[in-house]
Amino acid sequence: MDNQCYGLKPNGTVYQEGNLVNVSIAPYVITTKSLRPYLNVSISNIKFTEIILKLSIDTTTDPCIKCMKFLVSNGTNLSLFWDCKWKYSKYPEHQMTLEYRAKSENYVDYRRFHFLTPRAKSDVEITDSKNLELLIYRENSREDPNCLTFYWARPPDKFDVLKYRVTLNEHGSSSRDQGFETPNTTCKFCGNLKFGTRYNISVEPWIMIDKSHDWGRLSYSDSFDIGQPPITKFIVPLVCCIVIITVLLLSLYIKTIKDKLKPTARNCVLVHVPTSQGHVVVVKKLVLFLKSLNMQVRFSKDEIVEGQSLGDWWTKLLGAADLIIFVSNPPPENEAAMLRVTIFPTVAAVIESRVKQIIDNNIPKRYVNIRMPYCTQKDFFGCVEKGRTYHIYQDRFELLHYLLKPPTIYVPACFFRLLFSSIFRSKEWDDLKSAIDSFFESSDTVVEIDRSPSSSAPPSPSVSLSESDEEDKLIQKETLERILHGDTDSEDDSSVDETTHHYNTAMIKKGLATIDERMSLHHKISHT
Repeated sequence: MDNQCYGLKPNGTVYQEGNLVNVSIAPYVITTKSLRPYLNVSISNIKFTEIILKLSIDTTTDPCIKCMKFLVSNGTNLSLFWDCKWKYSKYPEHQMTLEYRAKSENYVDYRRFHFLTPRAKSDVEITDSKNLELLIYRENSREDPNCLTFYWARPPDKFDVLKYRVTLNEHGSSSRDQGFETPNTTCKFCGNLKFGTRYNISVEPWIMIDKSHDWGRLSYSDSFDIGQPPITKFIVPLVCCIVIITVLLLSLYIKTIKDKLKPTARNCVLVHVPTSQGHVVVVKKLVLFLKSLNMQVRFSKDEIVEGQSLGDWWTKLLGAADLIIFVSNPPPENEAAMLRVTIFPTVAAVIESRVKQIIDNNIPKRYVNIRMPYCTQKDFFGCVEKGRTYHIYQDRFELLHYLLKPPTIYVPACFFRLLFSSIFRSKEWDDLKSAIDSFFESSDTVVEIDRSPSSSAPPSPSVSLSESDEEDKLIQKETLERILHGDTDSEDDSSVDETTHHYNTAMIKKGLATIDERMSLHHKISHT
């Protein structure tokens, strides 16, 4: 019998609910020796050719399952009765389920009912009207889980039941004032049930008691949960799937971007002016950091081969560059530093003139400005306004994105930190930060001068004072004057054009003026 229940639930077939057969359930008892309750399943209005019925008792210890299959010829007009028996002492007050599948040539009807096992005292022959209990069975709608239909068998005519009072009970509590009356043996609840709440219903018959009508005994259905609405039932798995898919896609996206990260320029030139020894150290560490990113960076005059002039070297280098990086340069700490680095005026003039030529001729280049934390926005060449400026600390993620961004993949700004955080944990970056910190630690203390006319206080130096004495300053002044009048040889003099010459002259005159001012200021402070 059990194997006949296979294929009970139709799969992918057309439903025509309630038209192929009428099925009703009623309790009855056998009174031999002891009262034993059983079920009678009535099958009427037959329009099917095959029906399979399954009765099961929900228990984990020893589930009672009974199956029955009926085959009917077309056009048969009869009713069927199926008496289901079991040992009541084995299954007292258990949840029971009756389901059937009726099939015709073109349609399939599948329904499922839930109820509690009937009790022996519900026998209509020996039970008086005061103790009569009804068997209430429940059917859930397949289309709407918030819609349920309840049925019960009509008592025999001798009880003269005229109507029923039905009450929907929440969490096992009941209130007759909230019920409604109906003459039918069925009722339906739709739309007014709360998801996640446990219910049952109670039914009272308006029954003949002692030659008059009165409300009889309460009969209860099985308890049931409405569960969760469809959108709520699937929202947790849906959210989990979305999160997992998002994480996987994000990981794949990040991996794809990292695989495509590479320098956007093949030839890169880094331009700086060696205004101090500490600044030169910082620039060298910056170059090492950029080279750790597989960038080909050229920046030093030491690369000039024998017989090649400074102007020719910069002209060739800047002309072939795809990307020109300008590093901000702090002003010279004192005139001694400017004299020690004799290339300072020449390098600045040559570079600026060559870059101006490139810009004026609309030669396609990319420019980027890297600002050091000890510099201001004014510490760049005047010709670098076209490039983007990035602070080496504050804009470090944006700077790397500009230098390494994949050419065909869009990278949102919110991903910069995720992509480049590991780069800023490298040894080269730590060395660069250490060089910047050392620059701050080695810088001389700057004492500001109050130049307001109303100030009666003696002026104080506006720049840091050199430790050289007055004699050293005179030597420095004499050296600059010799350079200005052409009394000294310059290894790069032949490569300097008219623009560079004017720039060199201006820088030397500025240096002379600075020395004169500081010597005068030194005299005033000494007298004070």
